[in-house]
Amino acid sequence: MDGTSWEELPLAAATGSTLSAVAAGPEGVVVIGTDDDDPETVKIWHATKGRQFDTPLINPVRYYSDTPTAPLSADSDGFLLVCGVGTTVAYTSNNGIDWRDISPGLEKVDWLGPAARYGSTWASFGYVSDGGPGSDETPDPDNPFGVGVWTRGDDGQNWSRSSKLDPGRLPDAGVAPPVNAHVQSVAVSDTAFIVAGNADYVGAVWTSPDGQVWTKQPTRANGFDKIFQFDAVAASGSRVVLVGYGPIKTNVWLGQVTLVSK
Repeated sequence: MDGTSWEELPLAAATGSTLSAVAAGPEGVVVIGTDDDDPETVKIWHATKGRQFDTPLINPVRYYSDTPTAPLSADSDGFLLVCGVGTTVAYTSNNGIDWRDISPGLEKVDWLGPAARYGSTWASFGYVSDGGPGSDETPDPDNPFGVGVWTRGDDGQNWSRSSKLDPGRLPDAGVAPPVNAHVQSVAVSDTAFIVAGNADYVGAVWTSPDGQVWTKQPTRANGFDKIFQFDAVAASGSRVVLVGYGPIKTNVWLGQVTLVSK
């Protein structure tokens, strides 16, 4: 397998399904999809070696029809699935077949997106809505509006919200409160979480060594102000690849993780 030559692998009972996520790790490959006629019917396919997929499991997790994608992560201990718009849920599996609900602590999250694990900490990124123009929603000091980070350790405790993402420092570009920031993708290097998205509609990248304290990387100095948003980040060791889009074309950045002090 070299990333150049590709072959099609069949998925049993996949006709009439929309596939929404795939993840691969030491415990195999998992593919998640929903039934086109009933989007609340979830199918999960698993392949131990990534080449021959089992008959899909039907409804091993709860799911919601207004969820466009299902963020799925894999690491050395198994898989994490998070999903939900309005009602958010999280599941973990050590083999891709048996799934356990670990949703407690996510009840006040309106949208839950990408997740990853570094060390013994899972971090998932979500959003608490202010209800939009004319809303009479009252802000909760412990759960403020905007983008947020929810973490969970291996000790089995509930998810909890960590400190807010660093807004940056003027006169840099893209200095914005959490309600004007969005996270699109998360990866893990050999030293930190790396999160990519946008802040006030320019590219934004944050790093954290522990999932609790988040530092924004310089925007103008890295050329992030030339694009609207980062859609994807991947890391291997200390090397990082970022993919974003600007007014004219898609842009790719290659770099190394730097834990910037505030």
